[in-house]
Amino acid sequence: MASLALRRTTGTVAVGAGRGCRGVSSAATRRDRHPKGTPRQEAEQSQRDLILQVLSARPSTRDSKSYLASFASPSNPPLPFTSRSEIPLPADPSNPAASPASSLSLIDTLLNPVHPRAGIVKLQGPFTDRQLASICHGMAHLRQLGLVSVIVVDSEDWTPPKIRKIRAEGRVHELMDAMREETLRVTELLLDSGADARPILHPIARLDAVPRSLPPWAQATAQPRARGRDVGPETAHLEEADLEPVRKAVARNFIPVLPAFALGPSLETVPVHADEVVVALAEAMAYAGEGAQEALEADKELATSGEAAPDTPPSPPPKPAPPPQARLAASTPLSPADLPPIAPPPSTLPSPQPIDLTPLRLLSITRTGGIPSPARSGLPHLSINLNSEHAHIASTFVWSSSHPTALSNLALAHRCLEHMPRTSSAVIVGHRSAMGLVSNLITNRPAHSASLPHELLVTSDRITAHTPTVIRYGVPIRVLRKFEDVDQDKLTRLLEASFGHVLDREPFFERLRTDLDFVIVAGDYVGAAVVTNERDPQDPDSPPVAYLDKFAVLPSSQGDGTVDFLWIALRDESFGLGLLDALNTNGGLGGKGIGRDLVWRSRGNNPVNKWYFERSSGFLRIPGQTPAAVAAGGWVMFWADAEDRLARKVKGPFATPLAPPQVDLPGAEGCTRDGGGLSVVEVDEEGRLERWARVAGGVKGSWLR
Repeated sequence: MASLALRRTTGTVAVGAGRGCRGVSSAATRRDRHPKGTPRQEAEQSQRDLILQVLSARPSTRDSKSYLASFASPSNPPLPFTSRSEIPLPADPSNPAASPASSLSLIDTLLNPVHPRAGIVKLQGPFTDRQLASICHGMAHLRQLGLVSVIVVDSEDWTPPKIRKIRAEGRVHELMDAMREETLRVTELLLDSGADARPILHPIARLDAVPRSLPPWAQATAQPRARGRDVGPETAHLEEADLEPVRKAVARNFIPVLPAFALGPSLETVPVHADEVVVALAEAMAYAGEGAQEALEADKELATSGEAAPDTPPSPPPKPAPPPQARLAASTPLSPADLPPIAPPPSTLPSPQPIDLTPLRLLSITRTGGIPSPARSGLPHLSINLNSEHAHIASTFVWSSSHPTALSNLALAHRCLEHMPRTSSAVIVGHRSAMGLVSNLITNRPAHSASLPHELLVTSDRITAHTPTVIRYGVPIRVLRKFEDVDQDKLTRLLEASFGHVLDREPFFERLRTDLDFVIVAGDYVGAAVVTNERDPQDPDSPPVAYLDKFAVLPSSQGDGTVDFLWIALRDESFGLGLLDALNTNGGLGGKGIGRDLVWRSRGNNPVNKWYFERSSGFLRIPGQTPAAVAAGGWVMFWADAEDRLARKVKGPFATPLAPPQVDLPGAEGCTRDGGGLSVVEVDEEGRLERWARVAGGVKGSWLR
């Protein structure tokens, strides 16, 4: 058994420096200490910074295609990437024949030209001029890449209770003046950053005559009630005509900047909580985006059929244009070459494309940054699946003093993402990481995968207190422990679509009927993890091995966070069981129990193995038993150690309060090495690799072809 490697998750992991946002912010800080250069030098420096951020994002082929599909101009088709190796590399300066233009073709495709799309930004200060200038530089970079931010100016001081108090005291104009002043300040700094910006100082939202009924998670739970009474929040909406200033600004690639104003019942302008304006914008822009998509589809059908659309009144005939000679001076000598070309008939002229206002991102830029996570010792969540995690995060949140707006921003993300496309995401980010939003725009992923072991992220400084939190509407997660609860047809379709093979259905499900431990299902079978109890063929009376038989996600859902959400749920139900950070509400064990070592195998030439290497405690190469397995380089057996057992060995039995009482717990005896600390192989681990290899190597294949 060669090629053995393992990692102890409780020890120090030596890895390379992770990519993060702090390097960009530090560079920006260093530059601020020097005098500003000429406008041309500043523009060139900004362009260089943007190119470096694009390159540091390291987008995959899927990320690049997805970005270009949203932002590339129709006149500039996306690059035909087929693999990461085809992304052009920088030119070799030692080779004079190397062309810099060709080496930066990816950057050229990203930047010139782009089709402007809209995003919504809540700028929640107060910020210093220096902080706000850094944020505005980030907004300018996003605009260069095609995302025109619709900015709503907010402050931690403008909470609903304070706004109600100011209204009651008759000081509305003071607050409105402060909001206008902050809006103009943001606009001015955007202009200084090289971004065209336009303040919209009149209200475009309208207060609902009867506030909408909101679910409990959508209410400002962290904000005090007015005099002990349960005062519901004001809600707002936008009419289609109200979006016209925003539509015109986005069409001209201008960043609109809005104060949190709304029209009251008597058409008076009143200050409101910025969240209500943001939600109203998200709903109205998503609806307007659907209309733009329908118009585009109708134009395509009309162009291909050459017929008028049904129920469409005929267009009036175009007014005849004066002859070219009449537009020229009488004294100008004319020749046929001097005449302008004859225009094509009006029916063949391209019609102006409707502006798609569908918001692709929701950004909440705050002073405190991402939402703290108990699983990361107070460091931010990397990503959140609202469908399965929102209620649990809100009920266990203990950082209200240091992050007073975290829960309200989480609720804001939930309310907005309900209206936005499922491919959209929300980002809660601090002002120190605002320049790093370029990476998220290109990849639509968090800074680092949320399913990576926490120790791997912390020891390499990949995650800090300023790391952004990416939020997705996500999918519900369910844990099924009865075979009868498994939808065999849907699971079959998922496995065949994910693996690209035909399932040998009857023997596969017959084995699940007898050996199933649990199945974790994401959404309506867009993803699934199948875990079975496998016996050692040489010792069938020994405890069964928890074996990850299948881990699959539909190709259409790969890249939208489902893979990470599914792996985290798998960890909570197996090798992470018994720890406080395994608490969840997905219908499983809720973190209560004794963790189990998880074992799985993958073909030796599987490109996904790199992903497994980063999430496993170790791996072992074992020979294949069939010609197909031998041709694929044999098997790589991975395993993940039960984390509660290792925690008890290092920290004692009180390290796992969720473990069942009055039970002999694995690892409670402590470490076996003199002086403490985990050894490479603990006494209770001797011989387990041989046993696991027999189990993993003996599992029969599941595919017909």
